Amino acid sequence: MQLPLGQYIAVRKSTDSGRTWQTLQLLQGTDGGATRPQLSVSGTHVAVAFIGAYCLSFNQCSEAPYLSVSSNGGASWTGPRRLDTSAFDVLVAQDGERTWVAWERGGMMPLKMTVDGGATC
Repeated sequence: MQLPLGQYIAVRKSTDSGRTWQTLQLLQGTDGGATRPQLSVSGTHVAVAFIGAYCLSFNQCSEAPYLSVSSNGGASWTGPRRLDTSAFDVLVAQDGERTWVAWERGGMMPLKMTVDGGATC
């Protein structure tokens, strides 16, 4: 698969002990970029949290936390959802259907839980 230009996080899966790989999802922020990915798996629930670009205007951009989840082992994914307007790092964990996300923002560490891929936290 030829990847498009830009900085992405590729979620890939192997069913033959790593001999071949299938790209399931390409993730990036609403304004591009994707760095520092974190992955969590609980049964068939998979979550990827990452830092991506977010711009309020053409010259006012920051790094923000994003979340994309799958409830069927990676067959389909929610689109990356921006969780805040600024973050330095992000962590993710899962407990069954619940996804927990924490991110560093200005010396603070918000912790949010979602059961709907980040639509509500």
